[in-house]
Amino acid sequence: MEHDLEIFDKDGKALHIASVISRFLFKQAEKHDKDVEDLVIGLEIIYPLRDDGCNKLQLLDCDFNLIDEIVAQNGL
Repeated sequence: MEHDLEIFDKDGKALHIASVISRFLFKQAEKHDKDVEDLVIGLEIIYPLRDDGCNKLQLLDCDFNLIDEIVAQNGL
């Protein structure tokens, strides 16, 4: 899958999206004392947008129990 999403660190160095997601998962697994292989990321993108114009990013375990979530402005 190709994409044009670009992410940069605080020094302007380009980061690979898969590395960013991987680091996020491993840090969250450690924080919540879970096995990283048992985590799932879910992104709620609905149309039409929610009344507040936001999307929801959720971290779930393999049984789909909610571990953490954030609500972000459209476009994250």
